[in-house]
Amino acid sequence: MTPATTGGGAPAAATTPPGAFRQRALFAVLGAASVAAAVIGQGNLAVALAPLGAVVGVLALYKAPLRATMVATAFMMLISDPPGAGPAGRLWFPPSFLVGKFMGDNLNNATGIRALGFSGCDLMTGVMTALLLWRWATNQRIDPRPSPTPRELKVAALISLAAWLVMWAWGLARGGDFRQSLWQVQKPLYLPLQFFLIQSIGDGKRELKTYGWVLAAAAFEKGFQAIWFRLFVDPSYDTSATATNHSDSILFAATFVMIIALNVEKRDRRSAVYAALGLPILAWAMVANNRRLAWVEIGLSLALIYAITPWSSFKRRLARAAVIAAPIALLYVAAGWNSSGRIFKPVQMIQSVVSAEKDRSTLDREVENDNLLFTMFEHQPFGTGWGHEYHEVIVGDDISQAFPQYKYLPHNSVLGFFVFGGPLGFAGIMSLFAAGVFFATRAYRAALRPGQRAAALSCLGIYAIFLMQGWGDLGMQSWVALFTLAPTLVASGRLALDVGAWPAPAARPRAVRGR
Repeated sequence: MTPATTGGGAPAAATTPPGAFRQRALFAVLGAASVAAAVIGQGNLAVALAPLGAVVGVLALYKAPLRATMVATAFMMLISDPPGAGPAGRLWFPPSFLVGKFMGDNLNNATGIRALGFSGCDLMTGVMTALLLWRWATNQRIDPRPSPTPRELKVAALISLAAWLVMWAWGLARGGDFRQSLWQVQKPLYLPLQFFLIQSIGDGKRELKTYGWVLAAAAFEKGFQAIWFRLFVDPSYDTSATATNHSDSILFAATFVMIIALNVEKRDRRSAVYAALGLPILAWAMVANNRRLAWVEIGLSLALIYAITPWSSFKRRLARAAVIAAPIALLYVAAGWNSSGRIFKPVQMIQSVVSAEKDRSTLDREVENDNLLFTMFEHQPFGTGWGHEYHEVIVGDDISQAFPQYKYLPHNSVLGFFVFGGPLGFAGIMSLFAAGVFFATRAYRAALRPGQRAAALSCLGIYAIFLMQGWGDLGMQSWVALFTLAPTLVASGRLALDVGAWPAPAARPRAVRGR
């Protein structure tokens, strides 16, 4: 080809490509920003490269499928250590501590910029929501079309969201403390919002395995941290009672139950390998983290799995073995009830859970539950609303120095919902949770493939774990709980549709934009 010419035979003037000017402007602005950052940072290389990193990050987010961004965000939130929780920042600095500093805590604490009064999780959620709306409006096809979700599950999420907002307005109208109400609603309010975000971008046939692997990866990452901590940092348990943090019990117990569910339903060589390699590591991690609630959560989940699974030859043999072993177990418990020997450590753990006389923490929980019940009966039927404390009728141990918001954020989140929302508020908040249990149960009953049944059992086990953590240890105020439960809710609904346990919503034709 020859260059274009004018009528007189002279070559035509070269034209600038449409995007060249924008690219040059971007490089100019980026160069100026890098120079300014280098000056402000007094030659610090990390500060000088910050503008370039920000541009690369924004472009990556803009071009990447939202599903990949959501999965990466979920993993970071599952492994993040909340500031001030556990030994992170006091005795050692695991990788998850840095993730938690930028993702779970407000960015102004990490950067020193006062205007950044929000967390990295808030930022990522806002960015993903904005990108989702932009791609819908411009009909971009970067993301695959999401799988359908039961309409009833979406309605339950809306009811739950409305209950949170009504309780918030009711509490503030009654003179509640707005700042303290933010502590109460920040994380739980994320649940219905994250549910809507995940179900808008997820692929139902892939997300069951994807989020299962993400949960397992986070559990083993935190598990190896806990084991390392006990081996090399605090092997005597003298300095720190926990190796990572309290909410990691959800990770360990949920992954433990997922492996058990796989072996109950699939019973193949791969599932057996997962159990042989994974269960001892998870058990070691739970021992290292020293949270007895994790064992209670596993026990409750296994009892639920035993109750819902149909009778089989294996289940009959297990029942016979339990009947034969029951007298021996009772003798073991009776012999070790008043003993402090290491051989009776399981008995001591049972004692600490059921007997307030043997464990101060159990006594404090009972005092808190009594105070919550007193407050609940005083504020029927609408509750106190958010922004209010529960009434401390019975004064327990003073924990205000370590936990100033303890009257706003009771350890028993389940009873706390009754206190702050009354029966109607509690029913509204828990409607999403109840709907998830309903769809997971129907999915298990209708599923024909072992993998589908194992997935449904895993969802039910996670619901039991979440409820137990909410009852005993601030489970509703945890990023780990949120980013475990939200994908589980979406997976439960889509699994019910996939196995035919619930009619799929009528498909709506996708609008086609004209040229």
